[in-house]
Amino acid sequence: MNPTKLLLRVSDSIMSNEELTDLKGVGPALKNKLAKLGINKQSDLLFLLPTRYEDRTKLKKIGALIPDEEVLIEGRVLLCSIVYRGRRMMLVQLSDDTGMLTMRFFTFSKYQAENLSRDTLVRCYGKTRKTSSGIEMIHPQYQVIDPENPAPLSKRLTPVYPTTKGLSQTKLRQIVNSSLK
Repeated sequence: MNPTKLLLRVSDSIMSNEELTDLKGVGPALKNKLAKLGINKQSDLLFLLPTRYEDRTKLKKIGALIPDEEVLIEGRVLLCSIVYRGRRMMLVQLSDDTGMLTMRFFTFSKYQAENLSRDTLVRCYGKTRKTSSGIEMIHPQYQVIDPENPAPLSKRLTPVYPTTKGLSQTKLRQIVNSSLK
């Protein structure tokens, strides 16, 4: 099917079901947040274009990381600790068979600290930086991976949309995908 026909077909489908609250997971509070982005009906989601894309299609070994690159890595938690160095922060050390990396979080919950216990397999995406103690990521996006049933890597680039306070990229991607379906 040619792209124009596909767009018209998707547009017709959305036009018949315009209310944002008809989408799963969109209530009045989320509808207000979307309105701040100029999204007042489902058809507006068609014209919400990504500002950039992230490549989460391949994993990089920790030992091969260089500073100032955005990468997807996977490793096991060696240590998760909450420290006070001028301010409270959570440090998580990850390791794969090639090296070690520290994830640093300044805002976190007790649940996050409990969820990142020793030997937990974690996949994370973020920008690397060099410190005196090695390579680290500050506030990377991460997910805990079940070693028995690992989540597959994405087969396409991940869109990054303009967003507003209280509306995460993950939630916005879900809404856009839901409306397109």
